This record gives sequence, structure tokens and C-alpha cells, in this order.
Amino acid sequence: MQFRGSIVKKVRKEKGFKQSHLAELLGISQSYLSKIENDRVSMSVADLGKISTVLECEVGRFFVVKKRA
Repeated sequence: MQFRGSIVKKVRKEKGFKQSHLAELLGISQSYLSKIENDRVSMSVADLGKISTVLECEVGRFFVVKKRA
């Protein structure tokens, strides 16, 4: 399975959160959240849990099954 920050962004928008507001609720900077959403950083399990809690969705929703070549 592979984490996809773009799914975090999609869910955030579905829930009506602006990036700045979600970052504030998570206690992280907006630039860090942007990097998460654009798959430019590896985040901690704790941050993943916080995102899941605030967005009220299962952690697994942010992952996709990577197909074997």
C-alpha cells in the first residue's frame, strides 16, 4: 500500500476545510500540510492519525494498493 497525499487534499475539500484551517486544527504549518498533500514529505504516524481524526475518516482511505509490475 502506498500513501497518497492527494487523497488527503480531496477529502479536505469534500469536508469543506481550507488548507490553512485544517493545518491550524492539526497543529502543523500550512506549508507542511501542502507538502503532505503533494507527496513531498514523509509524515509521522501521529500526524496521519490526527488528519484521520479531524477529517473523520479511516486512515486506510489515504492509501492505494500499489500494483506490481
